[in-house]
Amino acid sequence: MILRGRSILVLAGLAVFLLSCAGPSASDRPQAQVETLDGWSVVESGLRLRVHSPNQAYRDPGAFVLTVEFENLGQTPLVIFPTGISRQYRPLDSTRVTYEPYPGPRISPWKDLLAIGPQERRAVRFIGMRDGDGIWQLDAGSHALSVHYFVAADLAWNAAVQAALPRAVGEAARVWVGELKSPEIIVRFDPRLGN
Repeated sequence: MILRGRSILVLAGLAVFLLSCAGPSASDRPQAQVETLDGWSVVESGLRLRVHSPNQAYRDPGAFVLTVEFENLGQTPLVIFPTGISRQYRPLDSTRVTYEPYPGPRISPWKDLLAIGPQERRAVRFIGMRDGDGIWQLDAGSHALSVHYFVAADLAWNAAVQAALPRAVGEAARVWVGELKSPEIIVRFDPRLGN
C-alpha cells in the first residue's frame, strides 16, 4: 500500500514537472494582433486600415456597400493602390462562398492611385460584390468579412508606377509596401429582407 501511494506521488510530481517544462499551452500563447481600438488593424510602416458598411444586413448583393478606410500615422505622404485591396469572406452559417474571376485582361495594378498625407484618412468605397478582377458569390446567411491589403515591393518600384507618381501624388510621396489585414465585421445576406 505504501509503495503504491509513493508511486502515485512520484508520477504526479513527474507530470507536474513535465507540464511546467512544456511551456504555455496554445491558448496561453500570445496571438498575432489583428486589431486595435475602434476596429483598426495594427499599424504597419505608418499605415493602418479598417472596414465598415452602412448595410451589414442586405438583400441585394449589387447594393452592398463596403468602405475601406486608410489612416497614415506617419510623417510622409503615402501612395495606396486600391487594386491591392481584396476581401476575405468566412461563412458562419451558410455553406458556400466562391470567388469567380472575370475573363479577359487584368485590371492595371496602378489604376486609381490614392495619396494620403501625414495624419490623414482616406476611404475607398466599393458597391456590390466586385473585388479586383472578379466577383464574390455568397449563399444566404452570415459571413465574417475582412479586408486584406497587400503591395509587393516589385510592384511599388515598377517603372510605370514610378513615372506616374509625380503627376498623380507629388514628389514627396512614397509607395506604401507591406501587408495589412482588417479585423472582421459580420455581414448578413438575406434575400427575404424588406426594402
